[in-house]
Amino acid sequence: MSKISINGVTIEGDFSGRSIVVQDGNLRIDGKNITLPDEKIINVEVHGDAGDIQATTGDVTVSGKAFNIKTQTGDVRVGEHVDGDITTQTGDVKCGYVTGSVRTMTGDIRHEKP
Repeated sequence: MSKISINGVTIEGDFSGRSIVVQDGNLRIDGKNITLPDEKIINVEVHGDAGDIQATTGDVTVSGKAFNIKTQTGDVRVGEHVDGDITTQTGDVKCGYVTGSVRTMTGDIRHEKP
């Protein structure tokens, strides 16, 4: 059983979290659509490991490790390492070591060196 919190509301389900997409107020986890309240900013918190995460507006927090994370506007925090890339246009990044690249146009980057 996996847990993901969206704007403070925890969703539990039979999903791996390999793919999380938040776009235009819609949420898809592993290809399944999840109904969300009508909100402009959607903050995603993964309780454990995650695969690819794409979000337009809102913060992304992963307590474990992650693969690729891409946001337009929002901070990215990963408790462990990232086995891919992190890209955000506007937001800070804080994580363990990153095997790929970390990019932000406007924001600070803090990560451990491998």
